[in-house]
Amino acid sequence: MVAFRNAGLPALLLLSGCTGSVTFFSSIDQRVDLDAYTGAFVQQNLADFSTLASVPCPSPGSCQDAIDSTQLGGDLVLRCNAAQLCDPDPYTLALDLGVQDLEDLADPQIRVVDDIELLDVLLEATSNTTNTPLPPFEIRWGSASASAANYLTTSQTLALVGGLPPGATGPLPVTLVPESLDALDTYVDGTSAQIRFFVVTALDLEPGQPLPGGALDLRVRLRVRATGQVR
Repeated sequence: MVAFRNAGLPALLLLSGCTGSVTFFSSIDQRVDLDAYTGAFVQQNLADFSTLASVPCPSPGSCQDAIDSTQLGGDLVLRCNAAQLCDPDPYTLALDLGVQDLEDLADPQIRVVDDIELLDVLLEATSNTTNTPLPPFEIRWGSASASAANYLTTSQTLALVGGLPPGATGPLPVTLVPESLDALDTYVDGTSAQIRFFVVTALDLEPGQPLPGGALDLRVRLRVRATGQVR
């Protein structure tokens, strides 16, 4: 479930006649459910209690023959590793955070918006019941028509976020990609202020490793500056 919130009150209001700038925050809440990912292995009898089962590579045939890829939507890919065990490829989780209309978020502080600029992206883990470390992930942006299924071609990386230990909460270090931030500002100024955001990560498991479980609640905060005619 994704929830949107506008901070409501401007963090900064600079007036010069009828023109001013408002800096405000908008928040997006997103849950990352690892149990849903684990279910794919359970369905295909690849889970040995709480660990990824060590399934010998079939001969003849391939590891992929051992699962019903149709049931999993083709998302789970198995290959024979050096230990002759069926090893899943990294499993990509691309979560759609929905569309934010940066111009609408500036209202009602600004009556006529002349310029919108994304200043920063902050990230916080508000709740974490995961049982395994989470790998680094990224925050991406695209047009309103971008999709999680085609995130590689319809969005670009806006920020990089380091991994997260099991159960850890609090603010997370975020590294913005300057070129992508500039591209976003150019897109907002020249094309549309409606932006779709994504969180993307890849879980890489090996046979015998614990299966990921639990859930992570993330809060993405966008710091935005709007300039125009103030009310």
